[in-house]
Amino acid sequence: MSISPHGAQRDRRRIHLRKDFEIQYWTDVFGVTEAILREAIDRVGSSAADVREQLSRVPRPARP
Repeated sequence: MSISPHGAQRDRRRIHLRKDFEIQYWTDVFGVTEAILREAIDRVGSSAADVREQLSRVPRPARP
């Protein structure tokens, strides 16, 4: 677990997109846009491992 900018511990096994810093963190981790990340979560759920696997299967354009 890591500590968020707001002092709370975060479980990095699950993806949460409630706050801007969480969206920024996960889009940076996976190198995708917010829209692509949300689509992957819609398909496979919020498990970071499942999202990583889903994103590795899907060809995607370069991030702007």
